[in-house]
Amino acid sequence: SDAGTYTCTATYANSVSLTKFVTIQTIVAITWVDAPDEQFTTAGKNYRVKCKVTANPAPLIDWLKNGEPIPEGSNYITETEGLLIKNAQEADDGVYTCRAIVIETGELKEKHIHVEVQTLPVFEDKAENNRVEVIEGETASIECRAQAKPIPTYYWVKGSTQQKYMPVNERLGTLVLNRVSFEDNGDWRCIASNAAGIAEKTFNLVVITKPQVLDIKNISVPVTREARLECRATGNPLPTIEFKKLALNQKHILTVDQFTDKTLRQSVAYLTIPNLKRTDDGLYACIATNKGGQSWKNGHITVEFEPTFVNTPMKEAWSWSRLPVNLTCMAESIPNATITWQRNNRDIEQDPSYKKFGQGPISVLQVTPVDSRFYGKYKCSARNQHGVAYHEINLQEARKPSDVMQAKVEIATATTITFSILGPNDPGGRPIKAYSVQYKFDYQNWNEAWNKTWSVDAPYILENLQPQMAYTFRFAAVNDVGSGNWGGITSYLMPQRSYPEEPKIIKMNIIYPENYILSPYENKYELRW
Repeated sequence: SDAGTYTCTATYANSVSLTKFVTIQTIVAITWVDAPDEQFTTAGKNYRVKCKVTANPAPLIDWLKNGEPIPEGSNYITETEGLLIKNAQEADDGVYTCRAIVIETGELKEKHIHVEVQTLPVFEDKAENNRVEVIEGETASIECRAQAKPIPTYYWVKGSTQQKYMPVNERLGTLVLNRVSFEDNGDWRCIASNAAGIAEKTFNLVVITKPQVLDIKNISVPVTREARLECRATGNPLPTIEFKKLALNQKHILTVDQFTDKTLRQSVAYLTIPNLKRTDDGLYACIATNKGGQSWKNGHITVEFEPTFVNTPMKEAWSWSRLPVNLTCMAESIPNATITWQRNNRDIEQDPSYKKFGQGPISVLQVTPVDSRFYGKYKCSARNQHGVAYHEINLQEARKPSDVMQAKVEIATATTITFSILGPNDPGGRPIKAYSVQYKFDYQNWNEAWNKTWSVDAPYILENLQPQMAYTFRFAAVNDVGSGNWGGITSYLMPQRSYPEEPKIIKMNIIYPENYILSPYENKYELRW
C-alpha cells in the first residue's frame, strides 16, 4: 500500500520553487492464495484445478501435467484462477504443476497439485437377473462388487423393512445371513458409496422352503363309487404333488389333478379313482417336491363292500357221541358285518341249546348234538349296510368204519409177513387213521391173540413170527370215532428158514458216474432178496 508516486517540493532563496517526483514500486513475492495440494473431481464433470496466485509485479502462469507441457487445443483451458478440465475422465488423473514467473524480477515458483478424478461405483455384474436362491435354515452369501475410485464402502437395506445391514466386511460388500428363514425372502438393496456418489443394486432373495405335506384325510368309499383323495402341501416355491400306492407290486406314480390355492398359498392335488375296486384299498403316499427336497404323508382309502364268505373254508363238520363241535363262519366286509345263525330256516340266536361266540366278522356256533335232530345244515348270515351274504355248513354224524374188505399177503419170509390192505367201503365219514391186526396160531382162541396197529401210511409188516407155523389174521380200520369190526380174516402158513437170495434192487434211478445209486426215499433204500 506504500507503493506509488511521491512528490518532493522545495523553495530556493525564498523565491524559486523546486519539485521532484519519486516513484516507489513495492515488490511482492509470488504467493499461493488458493492452490490445495490434493484436489478431487468426479468423472464426467468440468473441473477447475485451483491455483490462485498473487505477486507484484503480476506473474505469468503456465501448466505442466506429469512434468510435460499441456498441449494446446486439448480439453484444458488456462484461466486466471486455475486450469479448467472439460469432461474430466480417469485419464486426467495426475500431478499438475502450476508455474508462476515474474519477468521483472526473474522470480519463478512451482506448485505441484495432485488431481484425482473420482468415479461413481459401477457394479461388476451387469446381469438383470439378480435372483439368489437359498434353502431355508442354511446360510445365504450374496456377493456385491462395484468398481469405483476411490474404493467404495457397502451396506445393505432390506426392502420390506428398510432395515440397514452391514456386510461382514464393508470393503467387500458380501452380505451373509445365517440360518435363513422365510422372513428373509424378498428384495435386498446393495448400496455402494464413495466420495463421488452412491449406486445401488437390487437382489431378489428367494428363500426355498422345504415342502411340507399338511394333514391328509383318510376316506372310506363303497366299491364301484368314485374315490377322491385330497392332499395339500406348502413350500417355496410351491411344490409339485404326486401320489404313489404303497404296495410291493405297484411302484408307478399315479395321475393327479393339481392346482394352486392362491388364498392359502398351498399346492392342492386330488387323486381320483373312478369305479372303485377292492384292490384299490390301501395306503397312498402323497409326495410333495420342490428345489428344497421332498416331503410325504400317507393317506388311506378304505373300500367298503358287502359281506362275502369266499375265504370261509368250513363247509362241513362232524360230531359223534354227543361231542360238542364248533361251526365257524368268517365274513369279509367293510364295515364289519353282523353274523346270525339259523337251523332249517329257524333263528337259533336265542336257543339255549347252542352257544354263540362272536357277532362278526368271525362267529363260532358251538353245537352239542344230544340227538339226531341237531345234525343237518346250519346257515350263517352276514349283513352290513351294503348287503347280506349266506354260508351253509353241514353238520354230520360220524361213525366207526365198516369192515376191512380184504387183506392180502404180499411178501413172506420165515419170520416176517407184509400185507396189502383194501380198506372199508364206508370210512364212517372221517378219514381212516390206522389199521389194527390181531393174529394167533390156528389152534388158539382170539382172546389169546396178539395185537398190532399201523398208521395208515406205514408198511403193514409183522415181525418175529415163527417159521412153519400156521397163523390166522383179522383186521379192523380205525378213524376218529373208533375202531370198526374185525374183518378180512386170512390164514397163512409161514415158510421154513432158507439161505438168503441174492439182493435185487427194487427201484433203480439214475446211475451217477461215481457208480452211486440215488434212493427215492429220504431215510432208506429198498433191497429185496
